[in-house]
Amino acid sequence: MFGPRSKRLAVSLVSLALVGCEATRPTAPPIQYQSAALPQPTVAAPSSLAVAASQTRLDLTWRDHSSNETGFEVRRSTDERTGSFLVIAITGASATAYADTGLAPATQYCYTVRAVSVTRKTTSYSAFTDPACATTLAPPVPPGPPVAPSNAVAAGAPHAVGVTWTDNSSNEEGFRFERSADGGTAWVAAGTTAANIQSGIDTGVASEVRVCYRVVAFSGKGDSPPSNTACVTP
Repeated sequence: MFGPRSKRLAVSLVSLALVGCEATRPTAPPIQYQSAALPQPTVAAPSSLAVAASQTRLDLTWRDHSSNETGFEVRRSTDERTGSFLVIAITGASATAYADTGLAPATQYCYTVRAVSVTRKTTSYSAFTDPACATTLAPPVPPGPPVAPSNAVAAGAPHAVGVTWTDNSSNEEGFRFERSADGGTAWVAAGTTAANIQSGIDTGVASEVRVCYRVVAFSGKGDSPPSNTACVTP
């Protein structure tokens, strides 16, 4: 049993404990916020994009400045002003060239290239190169009429004249030697030959009548100018 003094001592101790302590609210530990996005690997952009043209093919070259790319993305547009560049190829790593084939002749194409780095979780891209444009070459112009033959010579025999000439063309389909009985005012065909032939014979010519000859090369593109005129009296 406690006496009055013991009770007073107990009350004093409790009061002392309440005065010396203040109740505090529990606080949670601070939360460390971290961005969910992982750092993207840096891929250096290629540079010096250049395009060389042929009739149906354009050859692209560029400089590779990255060491961690897995390839290069090649984009093409038929009009640089629209900015509509579509992906046409993904090259391998360390590539510095690409050939775009099967193109239309005499058509402008524009290109831009960027490096790509693909890992298990992320795909990173470099900046694009400046666009580079080139125009495919036009088809070669079909050759025109053949070049005129030269050095025509006529040699007479009774009722026949032999004509020779020099072939100066490479695209003729044949030669036509022509006869004139009035000194070169009116001409009629006296005979034809195949390509690369340099002589012909005109038969049935009247004797002791002066006739003149000239030679024309012909092809599907037209006739050449006539050769010199050669005259003879059989």
